[in-house]
Amino acid sequence: MKRPSPIATYRIQLTPRFGFDAAAAIVGYLADLGVSHLYLSPIFEATPGSSHGYDQTDPTRIRTELGGASAFERLSSTAHDRGLGIVLDIVPNHMAAHHANPWWYNLLKHGPDSEYDRFFDVDWASEGGRVVLPVLGAPLAEVIARGEITFEPNGSLCYFERHFPLSEGDIEAVRSGDNLGNVLSRQHYVLTYWRDGLRRLNYRRFFDISDLAGLRVEDPVVFDRTHAALFSLVARRLVDAVRVDHIDGLRDPLQYLKRLRDGLCSANPDSVPVFVEKILARGESLPSAWPLDGATGYEFLAAAASMMTDPTGIAVLRRHTVAIGAGAPDFHHLAVASKREVARSLFGPELSRLCRAADSCLRGVGLECDAASLRVAIADLSACLSRYRTYADSAGPCRSDVECIRDAARGAESLARSPNHLSAVRNLAGLLTLSAPFHSGQARLQAIETLRTWQQFTGPVAAKGVEDTALYRDIAILALNDVGTEPIPQDPRAQIEWLALQRRVHTLSMNATDTHDAKRSEDVRARLAVLTWFPADWTRILDQAIPLLAELSPHRTSDRLPAAGDLSLILHSAFALGPPAGAFDAALGDRLKDYITKATREAKRATTWISPSSDYEAACSHAVDLLLYSDALAGVRGEMAKLARATRLMAARMSLAIVMLKSLFPGTPDWYQGTECLALSFVDPDNRRPVDFEARRTLLADIQAQWRSSPAAAAASLLDDPDSDAAKLFVTWRVLTVRRRLLAEGARMTLESFERSPSHCQWRVTADQHRCSASVALRPDDHQQTVTPAGADQLRGTVSGLSALWASIVVEGVWETW
Repeated sequence: MKRPSPIATYRIQLTPRFGFDAAAAIVGYLADLGVSHLYLSPIFEATPGSSHGYDQTDPTRIRTELGGASAFERLSSTAHDRGLGIVLDIVPNHMAAHHANPWWYNLLKHGPDSEYDRFFDVDWASEGGRVVLPVLGAPLAEVIARGEITFEPNGSLCYFERHFPLSEGDIEAVRSGDNLGNVLSRQHYVLTYWRDGLRRLNYRRFFDISDLAGLRVEDPVVFDRTHAALFSLVARRLVDAVRVDHIDGLRDPLQYLKRLRDGLCSANPDSVPVFVEKILARGESLPSAWPLDGATGYEFLAAAASMMTDPTGIAVLRRHTVAIGAGAPDFHHLAVASKREVARSLFGPELSRLCRAADSCLRGVGLECDAASLRVAIADLSACLSRYRTYADSAGPCRSDVECIRDAARGAESLARSPNHLSAVRNLAGLLTLSAPFHSGQARLQAIETLRTWQQFTGPVAAKGVEDTALYRDIAILALNDVGTEPIPQDPRAQIEWLALQRRVHTLSMNATDTHDAKRSEDVRARLAVLTWFPADWTRILDQAIPLLAELSPHRTSDRLPAAGDLSLILHSAFALGPPAGAFDAALGDRLKDYITKATREAKRATTWISPSSDYEAACSHAVDLLLYSDALAGVRGEMAKLARATRLMAARMSLAIVMLKSLFPGTPDWYQGTECLALSFVDPDNRRPVDFEARRTLLADIQAQWRSSPAAAAASLLDDPDSDAAKLFVTWRVLTVRRRLLAEGARMTLESFERSPSHCQWRVTADQHRCSASVALRPDDHQQTVTPAGADQLRGTVSGLSALWASIVVEGVWETW
């Protein structure tokens, strides 16, 4: 049976504690809420205990820890019985470099002779033809001397929880008492101290995570083996749509998507929607040649966040942040500098591999660059690229890719500090754009291979440099610090209109406002966005609090004193997370401390993941305790609580307005687990805490009962406090009801108009003959939110529409029956 296209998706994170049967138990609730598709995190075998599933170990088997194949079939059947489709998240780019991965284990055992050598991107020409594994806590000799590597009866070696294979001959050698160091020297891998090994890695990985090895899915054999189980599930009608993780990590995304589309069509002649996780830079569109239905919605998240902010306030907060040393004057320059830094520090092995390839190309045409200059040139040109990557295939780059690379080269030239450096940038740019002498013959073929390798490098550099470094270093406008978003003034109208234009091509693209990878939940983002409307109030609090926190720190006489940026981050985060009364319980305090520890490590200044500073992290945790519990900061807490009380209504209405916008806008509205109610979370793992679905089920049933009794009274009661679970759940349920009805009648959402003034945001969406509009006030008077209703709009001849007063649905006429 052909199932309808997605109306609304709901993402859940499967874990060993929340598997297929637990997901099946909430299907009824989600159907009552109004979503059409259950959007699942990866379901295939992963590292034991994995809480996310992206560290897959066997894509041919459904994960036992989630319940196995039979439980997944039950989930799919339960969902389909209630009219819900299944969207499945797949991971074609990488696998876990773990002994539970039989393909990786076989590669380590047999080396280049392994049938799985073609599956992984190993540079056998380096490190003596052995895979470098940076897994030891000390140099190998010390580990052996301490007896930490043991021989297992099954013929493997064990180092704590890790297991490694031995060749058949060496199993007997160990049993016969041969020296362990000698035995290890004969294996196809080398166990190294992790600090040394990270610099010597010789296999492609996911970002800078050495425990995730890149897959060569561009190989048809690898593609077929890694997708056979998926196609089987689609053929059996157990899966209805596919979400492709990290499309930019693949060597040839277009080729991959064509093979995926062909495989899906062969498995199920009915259309199976395909979504890709893709971060679009400002002005960038999905490549028109890609056979897909849309992206996962980061571009909508960026537009929605921008819509909530005030450009004037952004400028004030930026100046203040620079003045106190908590951010950069220009975020673009910070982003480039951060990308340059991570390219050299986190991606040293990948940079070395590219240097060797580029040097060979250059020497092949009689050009030479000194190794140091070439290495810097690759890092700089990559850092100056304005988007994640280009998409040259075996035919070379398209015109827009060439222009993008040349723009990056001009940026890299401005960074050059010597004639050799400048020459290296220019030679590299010529190579990557296939300019003469790389425009023909063997030089062209070799240059294309280097270009395609470089394209798999720039995405990780952008992600780690911007998302996981610059956005943690810049504390000016945290409402705009998220994946796919930049903390700079934007034109919301231009963004929204551009989005609507994109949706004409990719009509199903997700309208996401929160994801499992988001830096902050949508309601935290709204509370922080409000600060751009009250910059004077907020900067006064910062100016009062930061010196106090510094003065009271026991670390004030050392270089471990928390930096102004980190103190500002603590204050922002406490403001967004805290209750209006200003009283934090211990659980909230612990969550805030955990988040600050992660954030400061990501910022890579005073502490890092590789070299954590316990002193600095303790100083930051102490600052959290001072802010939340110390009598000396009682005045600051009082001021923060006062500002919270004055702005929470505004933030809540903005949040509800965004629910309305994403639901009645071209595309597919997407909910991340739990966000149909008030969601106050930071980046993972905080945003992956268990969701109380039973409480939500009970609340929804109560809301629906009130509605059946008296729609008008229910709306007035439920929306009395917009900053509540009841208000957000009510708005979500009603707008999904309307959306479902409109689409059932064949309507197609089209943006008719969008206006953003200093005081209001108004939009109008036409769904064929139906017209819906809404308005929300942005600039309050005297800390009070004043909203003008959108007025009476006609819907099927009935006075109705969207009430801007509550960013909700007016309950009149036909709406009552919907």
